[in-house]
Order: sequence, then C-alpha cells, then structure tokens
Amino acid sequence: DWCKEFSVCLNSFFILHIMGQLSEARIQQIQELSRLLSIEKKEDARRHKEILEEHSLDERCQKGWSWYPVQVIDYGYTFGDNAFVSLQHTTGRVAGSKFRSGTPVRVYDPEQPEDQIEATIYFSRKDEMKVILRDDDYPDWILSGKYVVEQLFDATTYKYMERALQSAADAKGRFAELISILWSEVYDRADRKESPDIELKGLNDSQEKAILEAMDTKDISVIHGPPGTGKTTTLVA
Repeated sequence: DWCKEFSVCLNSFFILHIMGQLSEARIQQIQELSRLLSIEKKEDARRHKEILEEHSLDERCQKGWSWYPVQVIDYGYTFGDNAFVSLQHTTGRVAGSKFRSGTPVRVYDPEQPEDQIEATIYFSRKDEMKVILRDDDYPDWILSGKYVVEQLFDATTYKYMERALQSAADAKGRFAELISILWSEVYDRADRKESPDIELKGLNDSQEKAILEAMDTKDISVIHGPPGTGKTTTLVA
C-alpha cells in the first residue's frame, strides 16, 4: 500500500504551476515524499539484511555478495590520514563479484563475528581489493587471520534523492520556476523555441527525437530512459 501511496505522490509531484517560490502546500507535499522515501529506504535495508541471513556463507560467496577467505596483504594510511587495508582472496576463486568502487562493506572474522569493521571499497579487481576504513585506525585483530568481506546495504542513491527533495523544498527564484515547469501537467508549446535545422549522425530515431525535443524546449527538458538506451550517447551528440 505504501508503494502505491508513494507512486501517487510522485505523480502529483508534477502538478504544480507557480512562479518564484513554492507554496506551503507543495513544501508539505515534498515533506510527504521524504517520509515515504524514508519508509522505502528502511524496507530496502531490512530486505537486504534478510536476504543475507537467508543464505549460508558459501551461498553468499557463490552469488558474489561475499568474499571468503581473504587475508590482509597491506595496510596503512591514505593521504587524508584515513586507515586502509588491502585484501586478497586466498584461493583466487571469486564468483561473479558484486563489489565495486564505492560499495560499503564489512570485514569480519567468521569465528568471532563480533570482530568486524565497516569500510568502503576504494578499488576491486580480480582477487584483490583495497578498502578505506570508517574508523580512524585499523584493529589489531585484522592483521592476522582469514576473514569475510561482505556487502552492506548501499544507501547512496537514497542520499541523492533525499538531497534532491530538500533542494526542491528550499527552491527560490529561477530554480522554483524550473521546478514549477516540471510539475506542470501541460507545457505550453507556444513558449517553445523553434528547433534549429541540424544534422544528427549516429543516433537512432528515439535519440534524435530526444535531442530535437530538448533543443525545442525553452526552459528545461528531461531525457529519461532505461539502462542501455543510449542516454550518454544522446548527451554527447
């Protein structure tokens, strides 16, 4: 039900047409979106934890959610005095790893799970990775032994959405005007510019249409598409 409510609020998010600043009603609407986003974030985090708990360590490794066993091959401090640890998979057999730069992880001793640290992956390649610890120093226990590296819930996308909603709530002047245009159900084509006569090469029909629509728009145009549809190609065209 909350998903439906969130969808309804997102749809109504585009029904505002005021100039200069947002009304109190619209600010409350954004606050409601923030509340629903928080619910979604908590549910996503709960489900992530639940999925991990439903699978054994071997299964998590097979699915690429965990590395085990790993050992420390280097440690020290970055230029910003942040502690780092470099890890290597001792068998070299890494199955379909889901680890990427920026992924939050925890490193822990499977024999003593209370011994654990949280970190962010700096880089990951083949059977090695370097992680930046969230603590100022690394614990003594991590310098010897074999450990598990496991994905934590990644809230980065939610942080961006939360920041965007807060920026929308604080919008003033031209920013508020652009938001009001995005929220309008109908955009008056009479206010649009005349498209220039240009030749576009290397684009398919939908990409070419997106370019022409964007150039035909007086204020702002949003180009949206699923992964792999060529948004970046369209952008640099």
